[in-house]
Amino acid sequence: MWAWCLPSEKLVFTNFCCVSLFIPLRVIMIEEKKSCFDGHVNPLCFHTLTKEEWDEIAKDQSMLTYSKGEVIAKQGAMTSYVVFILSGLARQFIQSETVRPFNIRVIQGGEFIGLTAIFGAREFNSSVVALSQTQACLIGIDVLRSLVERNNAFALRLIKRHLQTENEFIEVVSRLHYKQMPGKLAQSLLYLQSINVEKMNIFPLLSRNDLADFAGISPVNVVKLLKQFEMERIITLDKKDIRIIDTAALVRISKRG
Repeated sequence: MWAWCLPSEKLVFTNFCCVSLFIPLRVIMIEEKKSCFDGHVNPLCFHTLTKEEWDEIAKDQSMLTYSKGEVIAKQGAMTSYVVFILSGLARQFIQSETVRPFNIRVIQGGEFIGLTAIFGAREFNSSVVALSQTQACLIGIDVLRSLVERNNAFALRLIKRHLQTENEFIEVVSRLHYKQMPGKLAQSLLYLQSINVEKMNIFPLLSRNDLADFAGISPVNVVKLLKQFEMERIITLDKKDIRIIDTAALVRISKRG
């Protein structure tokens, strides 16, 4: 069955889902009475649900596919759903009116976006953009909140997921504030190298501006430092691709700061 979604800053309510309209015009096909998780990653926190509780989720969910560069979540936008990434890669970042955006992390299959909306304000506290074709399941906040209130094991696992994300944010702050520029870039490269999804190399998916926003430095300094690392035979550069050939050296630079 087909549902049209038009670009805007508001929400459109269809018979099938509530979609925040900051995504480009496109046609979305939603399969009714079929779980988003059929044939996709199934998070451990959902393993505690009964068949009846799964049926509740199935009534208030929809699966969307985002192309590279499409906005999955927009900071400050009101939402009536939580996004669960089924496959693909996405970039999560914080926007500001006075400084450059800052990339928090790369989101992979099996991770949530907007989980805080279950426990607090119904708005996204960060933005997320697809780095590759990404499939996501949108689950209504109300049904998740109802399950949290009735299923203690499910609630506990969701809280653990939320706390894990909070710890990642603290690590990001450490990366941003307590290192010099070479250390910031070195740690960012090590982090990005650690992301391995179906042998996908993430570096060709990122621009030099993206790298700068991960390291919290300017794009000009990123280019200079990458050239320096290449001259020191720590990395090799091939257009947008980056190959790390001396991981130990990058670790030393990261620790030295």
